[in-house]
Amino acid sequence: MKITLKGVVLITFIFQIARAEDIHPDFKIPKVREIFDENVSKMLERGNLIIVHKKPSPELPIFVSAGTLVNAPVEKVWKVITDYEKYPEFVPQVEDVKIKKLGENEIGVTYSLSFKFTVIKLKARYTLHTRLYPPTDVWWTLKKDEKNDIEEAMGRWELIPIDKNKTAAFYTIYSHLQSMGRLMRFFLKQEPHLEVTIPVSTGSVMVEAVKKRVEENYTKEK
Repeated sequence: MKITLKGVVLITFIFQIARAEDIHPDFKIPKVREIFDENVSKMLERGNLIIVHKKPSPELPIFVSAGTLVNAPVEKVWKVITDYEKYPEFVPQVEDVKIKKLGENEIGVTYSLSFKFTVIKLKARYTLHTRLYPPTDVWWTLKKDEKNDIEEAMGRWELIPIDKNKTAAFYTIYSHLQSMGRLMRFFLKQEPHLEVTIPVSTGSVMVEAVKKRVEENYTKEK
């Protein structure tokens, strides 16, 4: 299904994965690259893209991908998405980010967030075990040996070069919203659609912020 809403194209896509509990986390997170083709590229030319990956069974999480076309080389996009400590400067709701090296191309990224939900202000802090595969791929899972305000979170960035000065950037996320306190559980019970609406909004805000940051920096460098 495809719906156009205020310049954003929304697609539902059935994401097939194995149900085995011990499957490697990287394979649990959808890869937009696997469905990316000329048609998807043309959609991005018209505006940002939202993909809701329909879960094939109730026990699996709902992933949402947000995509945008960035008018800059892939290396410039990579530089911005991995400059985590600068996120508070350009990503809404991010108050602070701390980095800790865990290994080769692996880091712990601790986010402190503050966001307003209806009339209530909420805060959250969590650490993601983040794997870097320059210059095109990043994926992460919740670092469960840290104190987190959420029980599960995972996602990935995929950067797909279109040409030397254009990059398709996709941000895919899942967060266990039910674990973010009684107020969040109350809102989700009253408005079940928020399980999808919240990550759609989060993804849209993130790709817009990254696109703006990259293109502003790239224009200054020219």
